[in-house]
Amino acid sequence: MSYKHLRLNEKSTADSIKEFDNESLVIFDDQCIPGVEIEGIQGTLLENYEPEKIILYAKHITDALKKVDNEGYVIENLERMGYLELYTPLVCRSEYIENYFKEFEYWNLNKFIKLNEDKVEFYLTFST
Repeated sequence: MSYKHLRLNEKSTADSIKEFDNESLVIFDDQCIPGVEIEGIQGTLLENYEPEKIILYAKHITDALKKVDNEGYVIENLERMGYLELYTPLVCRSEYIENYFKEFEYWNLNKFIKLNEDKVEFYLTFST
């Protein structure tokens, strides 16, 4: 199966995807995982990809997490194990991106995940 690459950023709009016609895409954005072998991650995502799903790269959070109030004061230390950092690349069919842009004007990975949370699967790495 052939996959096309699509690069999105926070200014990307529906015009970014006009050339794709129900194809499977590898999507990169400004939240692309830094400091790792992208080709290796991309290969693993493609190996685990199923067309009805969206597969996304994730890793456990290693930094301390704090809950703050509206004034910026720390009110709680959060348990890191309950949270993941999410990154691109992600792999999905172009129709999921098209449907996203029917709902939202500009690209935002978090909004995309929330809109498609029933289809999202994470490729979880345990490296730090």
